Amino acid sequence: MDGAEVGRALATLDGLEISVSGDEVTVRVPALDDGVRLVAGEVQRLQHIFGPRCEPAVELVMAGGLPLILLENDVVFAPEDEDAVLNARIPVRVSNAPHLVTYTEMERDARAVAVHYFDADEGLNLAEVGGTLLLLRCLIAGALRFGMRPVWAVGCWQSVWDAVGGDLMLPPFHADPRWDELCAEAAALTLDLAPPPQVSLPDPDLVTMADIAALAPSVTVARLDEEFLAAWRQWIRVPPVVFAECLLEGLPDGAQAELTLYPDGGGGVELRVHADGAIIGLLQLGFSVSEGDYSLDEIRISGAGKGTGLFQRLMFNTGALGRLLGFNMIRALATGIGSYALAVLGYPHDAAAHRLTTRGR
Repeated sequence: MDGAEVGRALATLDGLEISVSGDEVTVRVPALDDGVRLVAGEVQRLQHIFGPRCEPAVELVMAGGLPLILLENDVVFAPEDEDAVLNARIPVRVSNAPHLVTYTEMERDARAVAVHYFDADEGLNLAEVGGTLLLLRCLIAGALRFGMRPVWAVGCWQSVWDAVGGDLMLPPFHADPRWDELCAEAAALTLDLAPPPQVSLPDPDLVTMADIAALAPSVTVARLDEEFLAAWRQWIRVPPVVFAECLLEGLPDGAQAELTLYPDGGGGVELRVHADGAIIGLLQLGFSVSEGDYSLDEIRISGAGKGTGLFQRLMFNTGALGRLLGFNMIRALATGIGSYALAVLGYPHDAAAHRLTTRGR
């Protein structure tokens, strides 16, 4: 592709600052105070997609099949391989490394490892620290591939490495002039590692039937009585308004959900999204809090809901609700004859790039 073609595609995303000079495309993301630098000739394919919150995005497949996804306020990329950052005779692997990461997640994790180390009151698990620093180094190296300069993340990494690196059983890292340059910049920073203020939620034991009834008509329950209230206090453990906001975030005003909850902690959610009197989205969830089971039973997008990012929004809310309720995974069973019963959930959307980045992960 040429620079003008890539520039036009990225210009559809509001807020990005794009400059094209021949084959070179520079994209600054003000929300990150950073940006990417591309050679248009290395862009093999691109497509307009929706991000997990239904936001517009552009997915590019770069040379080597690597994905790069730009949003209006974030960048998504693949971490660098461990072998590319470590000078090791025997391969070292991070077993839980993600196949994609956002820039904001990288900065979040950099902050977290620094805060965890410097706030630790007891002895640290050095194997865990070593694995975390290796993973973070791979994330940062993945950003460097596309010309990003995450100075703050490098500063957090280096602060922990300077304190404990000599005690870690890690092979040496490959020499990288880009890394050295960012370390020099980071040395002039003052890292603010103060923990974010804690948000206190109301006592779940004080939830009343009036609190639950106030969610109507957006969220209703099959049978609101003392038994339901007791089950909510025992199993849900979050304020009803927080539950509703998490489930309905970003959805059209025509979204309505019905909640079922039983004394044993089992239940379900049926969510319908309407537009012009027609159902354009359907989501059915089942759960058992007592057994730790959280399942996606059905999701359908039809009519005016197709091609709007509604599917991604429903999936994002499903994951957010699961985390809110304390589940650590979503169980999804999909079957069908002659058609796909469940769309591919992950990113990148490009099939070849998806196979490349998820291989071995």
